[in-house]
Parts: sequence; structure tokens; C-alpha cells
Amino acid sequence: MEHAEAVYGESKTQANPEGTRPMHKTGFLGLWGPKVDSLNIYAEEVKDLAQKVEAEQRRTREEEQLSAAFVFFNNRRSAAEASQVDSKSNF
Repeated sequence: MEHAEAVYGESKTQANPEGTRPMHKTGFLGLWGPKVDSLNIYAEEVKDLAQKVEAEQRRTREEEQLSAAFVFFNNRRSAAEASQVDSKSNF
């Protein structure tokens, strides 16, 4: 999609401010099949992939999420001291 947008941007000139929209064939390796507007096809593919990613993220959050945390320390000494603490002990 980035390449198609770049080609479209370069095709715009003062004489032709609309530019020429990039086209490609949909068949095997782009060798045959109907010619389609690359920008429209890629935009649809991005939309479909975004929906699939969102569904997978939702499934992962609901089914496979583990209890975990990220801890950040200001210096090495604090991190070393924290690593020596027995997390299962009752204080």
C-alpha cells in the first residue's frame, strides 16, 4: 500500500493534478486476472486484517491472558534487592 501511495503521489503533476491511480492484476503473481485499483484493494485488505487482528487480540485477552506485571526500577541496586526477596513469604 505504501508503494502504491508513493507511485500515485509521484504521478501528480501541475498538468495532471489528479494523477494516475496505480493498477495491478489480481491473478497469480500479477500475471493475469482483472486489473483493479491498487489503492482501493489494499485499503480493503488493511481493513480486513485490522478486524482479524482485533478479533485475535480480543480472544487472547479473554482466553490466554496470564497474570503478569512489568516492574521498572530507578537503579540497579533496587532491582538487585527486589530480586532477592522471596515472593511467596508472608510479611
